[in-house]
Amino acid sequence: MIALRCLPGALAVLLLLVPPACDSGGDGGGGTGGDTAPLDTAADTDTPAGTDSAGDAGLLPDPPLAPVTLDNGTFAWAQGDRRLSFAVHDGTVLLLETFFDCTGGTGCKVQNDVATLTCNQAFEKGYTATIADNTFVLGGIKKTDTLTAILWDSTTVKFLYQVSPGFCCEASFTGEAKWASSEDCAGFEVKDCDPYTDAECPGGQNCIFGVGDQPVCMPAGDKAVGEECAAQAQCSDGVCMGIQSVEGQHCFEYCKSDGDCGGGIQCLSLEGEDWKICGLSAEEYETCNLLSQNCQDPLDGCYWSASPINKPICLPAGAAGKKEPCGSSSDCQKGLDCLNNGKCYQICNVVEGGEPSCESPFTNCVENYGPQGAGWCDE
Repeated sequence: MIALRCLPGALAVLLLLVPPACDSGGDGGGGTGGDTAPLDTAADTDTPAGTDSAGDAGLLPDPPLAPVTLDNGTFAWAQGDRRLSFAVHDGTVLLLETFFDCTGGTGCKVQNDVATLTCNQAFEKGYTATIADNTFVLGGIKKTDTLTAILWDSTTVKFLYQVSPGFCCEASFTGEAKWASSEDCAGFEVKDCDPYTDAECPGGQNCIFGVGDQPVCMPAGDKAVGEECAAQAQCSDGVCMGIQSVEGQHCFEYCKSDGDCGGGIQCLSLEGEDWKICGLSAEEYETCNLLSQNCQDPLDGCYWSASPINKPICLPAGAAGKKEPCGSSSDCQKGLDCLNNGKCYQICNVVEGGEPSCESPFTNCVENYGPQGAGWCDE
């Protein structure tokens, strides 16, 4: 699988994969959109590893005596990697995203995260709460965590988030979530359409990932997948977008794996997006030489494509170095390739004395693309 970034103004960019940390997993989904305000970065309180947190509710102040009505919208808090966001719609709270962690006395680590959910996904997962007496409690997050909150004023919520995975460590965090977006999850009970099948869209419409990756039905056009397009409304399926190394915009089909694309076409990862697209025929890309790395754009690398044509093609170079994790060839830096074990290895010339060569003369250069005499350093 290869990864791409968009041309300026397009919808997607090169995906830079991050190696997974020791965690308990994340719930995936899309995000939300709307008018925005700066995130609050109030301090948090991290209960030391191994400390009994039974009295952590005392970390929150008493609720105001007078009734508080929150403005509808999305509330958010962030400090470093830790973050929390939830939407409020007429007294209903829907959890959209969290990331909290803790470290145990033995050095073990827990990362409990809920990747950005759509409003309907939050509803379907049961990540909801009802505001009563200026408070709300949302339990069962990742089956172990609890969010307790106090309504402070119409745009401020003081919260206590408790990480309690049942092993390794426990921790508590406090902060103030501020109104950040006008997206209030109205209509959260309406099932999201499916961009992969167009399910839940009326006839003649096409489901795409819209603003904030929220699935949305759009009028379908008459352009087939792979054809050039000028606007989304022209595509009969998929998304109209441009990607680097391919001239113009095309209708790209959504995919989850290479098997969804057929004909050996690859399912391409996109930076900053949870969704992927089926690529085009390798004939649409600039071809190149793996050994000389002769792509016209200096930011591109030459990578072998697994398409039926089996050509090396130019793609935006990734950031992963030697033996660093990768999910696709173009996750790796120029001159490296991603092998089946999910790590980047140096490309080398299989001819003895040829360049590029492996760092050590005792390292074997394993042939990978015979027509160009290219291989990889088996280090």
